[in-house]
Amino acid sequence: MYARRGKNRISYRVVDEYGGDTLSDKMTRTSRRPLTVGELETFFNEAWPLFDVLEMTFGDDGFDLDQMLAS
Repeated sequence: MYARRGKNRISYRVVDEYGGDTLSDKMTRTSRRPLTVGELETFFNEAWPLFDVLEMTFGDDGFDLDQMLAS
C-alpha cells in the first residue's frame, strides 16, 4: 500500500506483485485526513480480498477454504 499527500487530499493505492491479478477493482481512494486504522483495514481488504486470494492460491491444489478456516 502506498499513500501520497497532495495539496488537499491524501491518495492511497494498493499494489500486488502479480500485475494486479489478486486485486479487486477498488485499488485506489482518497481522503482529506489520514484514514483511521479501521478505514485503512476496510480499504485494504476491499482492494485485496484475502479469502479470494487464498482460494486462488490454494484452490487448484485441492485445499478447501472452508475446511482450512475450520481448523
